[in-house]
Amino acid sequence: MKKLLGVLVLAFAVIGGISLMGCSKESPLASDSGNVGRLGGPEDAVSTSQSSVEVVVYNQDLGLVREKRKFRLEEGLNELRFTDVPTLIDPTSVHFKCEGVTVLEQNYEYDLVDTSKILSKYIDQVIKIIAKDGTSYSGRLLSFDSSSIVLRLDDGSILSIQRENVRDIQFPSLPEGLITKPTLVWLVNSKDSGEKEVEVTYLTKGMTWHTEYVALLSEDDTKMDLAGWVTVENRCGATFKDASLKLVAGEIKKVEEVVPVLKDVLLRAEGGFEETPFFEYHLYILKGTTTIKNNQMKQIELMNVLGVPVNKIYTFDATKSQSRVSVSIEFVNDEKSGLGIPLPAGKIRVYKFSSGFGTQFVGEDKIGHTPKHEKLTVEVGKAFDLVASRSMISAKSLGTNSREETYEITLRNRKDEDVTIVVIEHLWGWVEWEIVRSSMDYVKRDASTIEFRVPVPKDKEVKVSYTVRYRW
Repeated sequence: MKKLLGVLVLAFAVIGGISLMGCSKESPLASDSGNVGRLGGPEDAVSTSQSSVEVVVYNQDLGLVREKRKFRLEEGLNELRFTDVPTLIDPTSVHFKCEGVTVLEQNYEYDLVDTSKILSKYIDQVIKIIAKDGTSYSGRLLSFDSSSIVLRLDDGSILSIQRENVRDIQFPSLPEGLITKPTLVWLVNSKDSGEKEVEVTYLTKGMTWHTEYVALLSEDDTKMDLAGWVTVENRCGATFKDASLKLVAGEIKKVEEVVPVLKDVLLRAEGGFEETPFFEYHLYILKGTTTIKNNQMKQIELMNVLGVPVNKIYTFDATKSQSRVSVSIEFVNDEKSGLGIPLPAGKIRVYKFSSGFGTQFVGEDKIGHTPKHEKLTVEVGKAFDLVASRSMISAKSLGTNSREETYEITLRNRKDEDVTIVVIEHLWGWVEWEIVRSSMDYVKRDASTIEFRVPVPKDKEVKVSYTVRYRW
């Protein structure tokens, strides 16, 4: 008991100027392991060891934790306590499994210790305050707020001391009902005595993951090296040691979604992932185990592929910009390219190597969840030496239910090489349309989009015109 008391006093000192004075043997205490129940009542089940922990992280601020611990149970009633659970746990999602054990009651205790909670429990009781100058005051607590504490001293006088002048506050014991860690508590009935393995599964907020890609273009823009890193963020309020880690890529349906924000630190882990289909999603399983600390961002390599074939694409879409031509990198997620695995959504940063200038950053974009054999287009920026403009040349009505419009697109190439610019035109998708005249061939992409592929020689200007007739 003396050892337990020392641990408790130390725990309160860490909180900041709180300690216990004259704690009685009947006071409820927490042990070093954090798995001892309250004294009295049903038999307290003590955790003897942790068997395993598995963490499954989703893209949507959600984690699933499956943890196994061994407990020594006595025949009959036992109070079994799980500490070190996340502060953002969903208590209604907890599932308890143990052979030969019946759950009679389940509770989630989260009334954590802090100075204000302890003070509120000690109104009209004796406490001791030590000021920063070392002066000690003992008296009955009358009131307190964020700025001051009011005591009735032993001689009957009233003392009001500013909180900023307080160095330490000493309490006789830990008030009943306050705990130092969030705790799951079960009242269970065991058929027999002995060591049993308990499996607990629950959901928690505060966990998510995303992918960051880094692409390095070759000097001639025909190939790239592509590396992918998984970033796991843990802000659920708990640390998971030596955990099996699985990541689910896809969008699951959630009834409620709350995304807290905080600052994190950055670490890396070794091992890499194996990918496998799972329901309508994709599961990425980490080889081996890793420790996921609270308030941590952990990066683990997902993939690293060299020499992926790419095409550089120039695109003009007047709905996005009236004069600028976009430049994009296009590649196929297939085995021939060295890929061929489902790529999780994430940000992709593109760099380019040049023998004259080294490696330079050229732009970034986001990709969605991409199955294998799909084409990806990564827009990295606007081409400096390509200029475009679009104007309506004419518009006329052909009666009460028909109309013709003529457009002209001008493309200018100030580069030292020939290029091809893809011109995208959006038509009225909700009516019937027909291209009645066009200065060059086009491709119909969908019900409201056509596309011209326009060769533009170096230092030249090329015009594209077309007339569209609408009927409704």
